[in-house]
Formats: sequence, C-alpha cells, structure tokens
Amino acid sequence: MRDRRKTTTGGPQQEGIGLRQRKKAQTREAFEAVAFELFCERGFDETTVENIAERAMVSPRTFFRYFASKEDVLFAGEREEIRRAGRLLEERGAEESLLESLEAILQSLAGEYALDRERRLVRAELISGHPGLLSAYMGLMRDLEVEVAHFLSRRLGQTAAGGDVRLLAAVFVAVYRVSILRWAEAGGKSDLPNVIAANLKKLTGGLLRV
Repeated sequence: MRDRRKTTTGGPQQEGIGLRQRKKAQTREAFEAVAFELFCERGFDETTVENIAERAMVSPRTFFRYFASKEDVLFAGEREEIRRAGRLLEERGAEESLLESLEAILQSLAGEYALDRERRLVRAELISGHPGLLSAYMGLMRDLEVEVAHFLSRRLGQTAAGGDVRLLAAVFVAVYRVSILRWAEAGGKSDLPNVIAANLKKLTGGLLRV
C-alpha cells in the first residue's frame, strides 16, 4: 500500500512542475512578441526594458526574471536551440558520416526559421543595422561552433582545441551563417534547408571531403 501511494502522489507533483514550466514558456513568448512589436514600431535603441514591461503589463523586475537585457530577448530562443543542437549531435550514430550528422543538425536549426519566419526576418534587419547586435549574433555563432567542435573532437579523436577540429567547425558554421544571410536577403522566400544543402554540396564537392 505504501509503495502504491508513493507512486500515485508523484503524478500531481509532476503535473504541477509541467504546468509551471509551460506558464514560464508562455510568459517568455509573450515578452518576445511584445519586444519585437516595439522594436518594429520604435527601433531597437529607442525601445527600453521599461517599454517592454509596460506593454506586457508587468514590472521591469518581472522582465528581468526571464531575460538579462533587451538584447537577450532577440537571441535567447536561438541560444537554447543551439544548446539543443549540441545535445542532438551527441545522439547521432557513429555509422553516419560527419557530413550527414552535421547536415542533419544544420537542417534542424534551419527548420526553426521556417516556424518563426517573420520574427527572424525582423531580427535579421535589426542586426544588419546595429553593430552591437551583430556582435551578439556572432557570439551565438561562436556558441554553435563550440558545439560542432566538441562533436568533431569526439568523432575524430582530437581535442576540441585542435587546429583541424576548430577549422572544420568554423567552416560548417560559416556555411550555416551565410545561408541564413542569403535567406534573409531574399526576404525569407527561399527554402533555407535547401540553401544549406546546396552550399554544403558546393563546399564538400570542391573544397572539403569528409
């Protein structure tokens, strides 16, 4: 009887945790939506954290429970996507070639752009006209490069700091970044996964074979 009670009382606790997590995710999404609205209306520099909090009908203190700054609103979602990509790379089977594994992950990341097309286009425009945001975005790409380097080091038996590993990681992330740039320049009308696949094919066909 005792064991049965322990099992059944765990259910509502797990449901409560799940509900809190969903509410937090919804709050974060609401902040992001409001922030992007204001960035479009007023510009990035002209929008303050206080403006975002006021539009969301909460206090700035509540905002800072979810984001470190207004810059963080722009990049927090993709930062988590990159962490998730790193975890997914760890799960790729050793029977895959390096190219197959890395292309699968880049395509997974690209899929997020299709799901969030308008907001990603707005962000690309904001970044292009703001040196500080461009620097923050390049920091994201460095995070992705680190994840790729760790994956390559495991598969190639080299340290993540090794020259060859770092070079390969930088090359693959550059393909991803340039593909996004072309996608944004085309107004998001091109198919980003196809652009990535085509650019990887050009790279591996003429410059790199793995």
